[in-house]
Amino acid sequence: MPIWKNAHLTSRNLSGNRNYFSGSVIMPERVEALTLYRHTLDFSRTLNLADLRLKTRRVLLLKWRVNGQEVYTEVAPLPGFSEETLDACEQQIRMLFSGVESVQLDAWGNGAEDVSRKLEVDLGLKLGGTQLSFSGRRRTLRNLFPSVNFAIGSLLMAYQQLQRSQQHTVNSCTLLTENDWVNDTKRQRNEMLSAQQIVKLKVGAKPLDDDVQRIRRICDSFTGRLRLDANQQWTSNDVERLCQSIDCNRIEWLEDPLSDSILYKKWCDFCPIPFAYDETLYQREHDPVWNKGLQAFILKPSLLGYSRTQSLSVLARQYGCRQVLSSSFESAVGIQLLHTLAANLAPDEVHGLDTLKYFSPLSSMAGERGKGEYEKVATFNF
Repeated sequence: MPIWKNAHLTSRNLSGNRNYFSGSVIMPERVEALTLYRHTLDFSRTLNLADLRLKTRRVLLLKWRVNGQEVYTEVAPLPGFSEETLDACEQQIRMLFSGVESVQLDAWGNGAEDVSRKLEVDLGLKLGGTQLSFSGRRRTLRNLFPSVNFAIGSLLMAYQQLQRSQQHTVNSCTLLTENDWVNDTKRQRNEMLSAQQIVKLKVGAKPLDDDVQRIRRICDSFTGRLRLDANQQWTSNDVERLCQSIDCNRIEWLEDPLSDSILYKKWCDFCPIPFAYDETLYQREHDPVWNKGLQAFILKPSLLGYSRTQSLSVLARQYGCRQVLSSSFESAVGIQLLHTLAANLAPDEVHGLDTLKYFSPLSSMAGERGKGEYEKVATFNF
């Protein structure tokens, strides 16, 4: 039997539910058990990520049993971007739940608080809208890793999804990395993008002139707009030269392009295109500063944590910014969680969740591979 039953997901238009922190849900619920599985997914081709070349992706699946129902969440730190490793995450979860005698799942607050700085296990754990109440041996943990925070904090949302029949759809834009389209013809590019309104393009890894040529080719292939993700690789002079070389009206925004963040204060002096915060949101603990030209927050829950994602969502609304949920090469389990969260936070937005396509067909569908692809590493009964 598949480890996760509802794994037949595409990377676009997955269903999710809204309003997970409203409505009547019987609480608290008893958490009866937690089982940890290591899972390795194969990329269909080597993925260039930061300074790494990845052939596989390793994640930790958490199978919760809540009132007799199986609920899945995922821990997926991203190599090259997350500070924590998967081994460290597993150890942290073991420390948190080892010796605990009982766990209750409850809802609390408005889902935006972040009290994960210091966790007293005998008092309970509150992350986002999820509250776990523990009894057992006393110990203190400081600073849950963001990916662990997301896996635990999203438990209530995942559990409530099982209780509700109404489904909502969120849209995701097409993602193109530097290795996409290397051998594609213009006709193939046109067929791929003809129906797309928004395309996200990875830039910044190659010389600016190469990026400009790619941007022009893509703009010739469809009539929509581009989101350019430069991963903090450009100077203000690079951005200014880019704007002189392309049709700026075809660009929706630039995602965190500047290597020197102080220059965002002068953004409108050298760039007519809006910008979005991306890496800035998870590289710093303090809240990002509003600057003229800021249009969106790119929220990556696996890198931010669930509770930090919720608090930044509140801040985005205060700034009048759009909220875009973005994946970090999670498995189908993690992608489903992101679609559900996106439907709750920004149901009408075009999100950035088009990463399942980079895995081999079997890897992208959790539970469809042979036995032994999942390694059970721990079980906690409460």
